[in-house]
Amino acid sequence: MFRLCLVVSAVGRAAGEARVGVVLLQTRVEVHTPNNPNDMSVNTSSVGLAMWQWDPWQEEELADSEVHDKIGGPLPPDWVQELKSQVSSEVENGFPSKPEENGWGILMGDIVKRGQENPANAQFVANGFGWPGGFTSRANMFLNELAMAMYFNRSVSICNSTCTQEAVLPFYDLPFAIYNDPSRTFASNWRLDESANCSVAAALLGRSFFAPNLLEQDFRFSSRLKTFLHKSVLVLKPEVRANIVRILGQAGFGQNLKFVAVHIRHGDKGIETALLPFETYAQAVMEALDRPGVNRSVYIASDDPGAQAAMKELLPSDVEVLQRYDVGSGGRSYGDKDTFFNFLVDVEAMKMAEVFIGTYSSNVGAFVFHGRNYSQASVSLDVNWTQVPRISSDAMWLQRV
Repeated sequence: MFRLCLVVSAVGRAAGEARVGVVLLQTRVEVHTPNNPNDMSVNTSSVGLAMWQWDPWQEEELADSEVHDKIGGPLPPDWVQELKSQVSSEVENGFPSKPEENGWGILMGDIVKRGQENPANAQFVANGFGWPGGFTSRANMFLNELAMAMYFNRSVSICNSTCTQEAVLPFYDLPFAIYNDPSRTFASNWRLDESANCSVAAALLGRSFFAPNLLEQDFRFSSRLKTFLHKSVLVLKPEVRANIVRILGQAGFGQNLKFVAVHIRHGDKGIETALLPFETYAQAVMEALDRPGVNRSVYIASDDPGAQAAMKELLPSDVEVLQRYDVGSGGRSYGDKDTFFNFLVDVEAMKMAEVFIGTYSSNVGAFVFHGRNYSQASVSLDVNWTQVPRISSDAMWLQRV
């Protein structure tokens, strides 16, 4: 595991907006079960994926103004325009500059150390946590930013934001310097948290252009890079991790138990796409329980308070089913530390499970998939792990073609 000391430079934030364009997809179930932990092979059929074309500064308005505090926002810094040109060149030429995997640890250490020397002038000032989505949406945006910083060997620091201060730093051991933009408003802001020098434009570039095209060109490289980032820099504090393991163990889901974990995404997901019925999840669970050595224990992570009861009715009576539902699970602000901690318990349970069942169209599903070991089985019930989800928790942007 890679670690460096955290250097705090200051604190800062504001509001604004950016926009996107997108493309296609087809759906099917896929189980990710490499026989060799060093291999990222996947059982899947080939699916054509058009190159995503994207201009984050196109002159169009977003349909859902409720998510943003205002239309418009700070212009993207010049370094983002330069980065966009670099990404465009890589996409057009088939990503010829991919860094060698055996050098990732040294490379990450170098860009972090250089960012610590002068956070305000880092070559990549990441603000994915300033995005106005759920936590894993923000975290996935941030991981895409780190992937770009590594790919182009840019020194990196992190913009301060409400999410960074109140959700990330209390629970995660981040090695990065925290940059405090002097133009940032200090009021609590769980919506779009931008300021003059802390735009989300680079995060959008990563999510909607760099990451999907890299995934299409080289799934193995893309997935292994994201897993590396999960395990090297997005690491829970030891005391937080220990507390989670203790709670899960007391609930009968210890680290040595080969259980099945299911993420059932309901709630506002129904605004974006048709919700999968409980029967679909139950069928996938039954198939997972038939795997050799898998215990008949199922952990459910869901924003639906009725998920445990519904799954119990559909599964055999000898299957233990647990759900640790929190009434705040549907929110997108994380000032309540207990609610956020309960969410992290769910995330770690899904990462620990022998078999994980979820949907790649959910940011939680994507976050968990990339945070798991290569040898663990992961099943997506809607979109292949090798594809880019057209429907996600950011669907109000992604559906604008």
